[in-house]
Amino acid sequence: MMKMVTLGDRLSLDDKTLSRDISCLLEVADAELFPENTIKKLINILRRNGYDCIEDIVNASEKEIRLLKYIGLQTFNTLKILLMELSESERSKNSERNITHSSKVTKGFSTNSKYSLPWNDRY
Repeated sequence: MMKMVTLGDRLSLDDKTLSRDISCLLEVADAELFPENTIKKLINILRRNGYDCIEDIVNASEKEIRLLKYIGLQTFNTLKILLMELSESERSKNSERNITHSSKVTKGFSTNSKYSLPWNDRY
């Protein structure tokens, strides 16, 4: 038996993002690539079919989404791009948090610290 391929199989989304309303797709949409009306129509189609949060969408199979009325290939590809952009924006937010956190941690060891080593001895 073949494994069902879902839209979320290749995405990295945390629980907070998964629980967000699908209207967050408007936030990640590049206005030059996707007119606001196009994204709003997509959101309305998804809502009418019971997809209210990001988790609902990423847990659906590609086939389920493709079979929805008014979801053609172009609309389906737009949805996939928006989900990838959402995933990427979450990944970049997480890396920014890690950089901020690590810089706070390393501030505890200044060059005047008794634990600091001369530059040549550090590596």
